[in-house]
Amino acid sequence: MSRRQERQYDIDLGEGGFIRVRRTNIRDKIIAFTAQYEPFVEGWFRPAVRYDTAHGRAHRDTLDWDGRPIRGLKEWLPVSMNFNEAFTFAEQDLKTNWLKYLTAFLRRRR
Repeated sequence: MSRRQERQYDIDLGEGGFIRVRRTNIRDKIIAFTAQYEPFVEGWFRPAVRYDTAHGRAHRDTLDWDGRPIRGLKEWLPVSMNFNEAFTFAEQDLKTNWLKYLTAFLRRRR
């Protein structure tokens, strides 16, 4: 019998905000995940960029000031990546590029 395991945690980026992570595994295989970068801006943690597996395929959404995906900016990860590989890529990308994502997010400010 396979055992489904859900895990949630935050990665603290200090002054850069944090990455909120949710993932669901069956044994060592990730079957769904979300990794979302949330900077602290104007007194709130605001979602700016999100990787997830909605629609059955891993992708990155660039979010507007209200946390909604911006139409036309969805970037699909290669189909050749399984969810474990896509999750590792997503988490590393957010850790490495949070400052770039923050700068772009602030430019989108209303």
